[in-house]
Amino acid sequence: MLVTNLLALALASLAVAETQHDARANIGGTLYRQDNFRGESRRLEEGRCISLTGPLRDEVRSIRVSPRSDCYLYFQENCRGGPRRQERSNNRIRFTRVRSARCVRDR
Repeated sequence: MLVTNLLALALASLAVAETQHDARANIGGTLYRQDNFRGESRRLEEGRCISLTGPLRDEVRSIRVSPRSDCYLYFQENCRGGPRRQERSNNRIRFTRVRSARCVRDR
């Protein structure tokens, strides 16, 4: 009986770990309101356009880009208006007026 319970617990733990890994695998990048990846943040799912609201709108100061991803920062909502490509993490973005963003798996 004890062996059966331990086996069930081990399988359940494995399933939870895989689900968490899959969730992290879909994150293309993270935007931050302050330099050096600090302050308010917003995760960007792969392939999804995010229009920014609240404290990050027009106030993006740094971005952490996931491996094998490229992120595009836009000056207008709905991923329009001259994207700036971010191929790697940037701890101090010089153009802060960002209203939407999208990350895609590139490499």
